[in-house]
Order: sequence, then C-alpha cells, then structure tokens
Amino acid sequence: YIYNGTTATMTLNGLDLANNKQLLVNDGALDIKGNIIIEKGTAELINNKTLTATGGLSMYAAYAKFHNSDNSVATLGGKVYIENSDCRWMNDGFFTCTEFEVTGGTGNPFVFNNCRLTVNGLFHMNHGYFVLDGGATAGAAVVCNSFTWTSDNFFIMGNKSLLRVKGQLLGANRNSDPHYGFHGLGDIAVIEAGS
Repeated sequence: YIYNGTTATMTLNGLDLANNKQLLVNDGALDIKGNIIIEKGTAELINNKTLTATGGLSMYAAYAKFHNSDNSVATLGGKVYIENSDCRWMNDGFFTCTEFEVTGGTGNPFVFNNCRLTVNGLFHMNHGYFVLDGGATAGAAVVCNSFTWTSDNFFIMGNKSLLRVKGQLLGANRNSDPHYGFHGLGDIAVIEAGS
C-alpha cells in the first residue's frame, strides 16, 4: 500500500502494479514520467486529486482497478488501453488522454465514465462494454476526435449523456443482435458527430 498525502508531490519514472493487492492512493500530486500498467486483478490506483503521466494507462487483468474520483484531474500523454472490459475503470472527474480503447470482456459493465472524458485522438471499441452516465442531475460526456468500433459492442448512455465526435464516427456490429450497439437509458442521451 502506497499513500501520497494531500500536500505531497510524488514523482515516478513509471508505475507497474504487477502483483495482486497492490494499492496506490493519491490525495496530492502524482507525476509519472512514463506509463501506468495495472497487470493483476486486485491491483488498484485511486486518484483523488491530480495525476499526470507522459505515457498511457494499460489494464490487462479482469478486475484490475483504476478510479479518478470526484473533481479529480488525470492528464495522460498517451493511450488508455483496457484489454478486458471486466477491468474496473471509473472516471468521476476530468480525464484526458491521446487515445482510448476498450476490448474484450464478458459483457459486464465495469468501464464507466460519469463525468468528463476527453480523448484528443481515437476512441476505439473492439468487443467491449462502455457506460456513460452522469446520474440524475450532473451529466457526463465523452469528447473525442474520432470514434471507431469493430466486432460487437455495448455503449450505454445514461441520463444527460453526450458523445461528441469532432470527426468521423464509424463502425458496425457484426451481429444483428439488437442488444449490441448504442443504448440510451436516460431522459437525455445525445450523439453528435462531424460525419
């Protein structure tokens, strides 16, 4: 267990949570010069304040956990790659990265954006499951430059949800099953795309 306190700044040359039961809680400033890798199922990174990384975030094992809590800011200079949508990735704050990809999994909804996710490049899904839900009053958004998907995917849009694609939104499910695709579950769910 590693704890970074409210007035502390921790600088790392990379972060690899390679063992089960590893936990890093950041209540201050966490600066990572490189990539964040969460390899094992019970390893967890919790950001409660400010997280910056020059690289990306890779999550490999089912049930590996990342949480960007309420009003926290996470800014990554690389790609977020969630190999298994059974990983617990949750954003309740402000999260920015260059690319975002969700792939694999059993179809359980464990990849949640409940506030603001900004992807300065491609958002891609490949047989993944993603939930966008701002709750009863707050609202939530994914803003990206382009959006593609391959294979069968679930993209769930809860109340006051916005998917804004500045460029092209491209993709099709390979299966005619109506359970796959985009699903609006709240009073307001909007998809806006440049083309």
